[in-house]
Amino acid sequence: MVGSEIKEMMRILHEAGEKGDFRPFFNFLSDDVTYIDAYGIEHDKSGLLETVSRVASLWQDREYHMNRWVSQGNTVWIEWTTPMTHVNEFHGILPTYKRIENSGVWIMEFEAGKIIQIKEYEKKNEYLIRQLRE
Repeated sequence: MVGSEIKEMMRILHEAGEKGDFRPFFNFLSDDVTYIDAYGIEHDKSGLLETVSRVASLWQDREYHMNRWVSQGNTVWIEWTTPMTHVNEFHGILPTYKRIENSGVWIMEFEAGKIIQIKEYEKKNEYLIRQLRE
């Protein structure tokens, strides 16, 4: 991908994340995309879409803020934070209505303008649980 394509994609992803609407993001996924979650579990496209849907239902006001990103060749690294409000049961903790935040990094590989792999590194659920209990 060339720099201008990456900048446009990042602009679209940034706006989608700020709004909590990931439909524009789905347009960038190849049909055979591989998603490797923070636990090292590999998912296909349907698994990725299921994960996004599940997270969106748990944290309905979750936003993705892309703090920094860098690209080299067909790889983009994105550092993100996600503020969200605890309004549903999470790991046995009833809603606290606290505003908490998670953070992580996505490494995305591209081919022919589509994302073919996303590898995610994020703070584990224990970090979220600790914020809810404070």
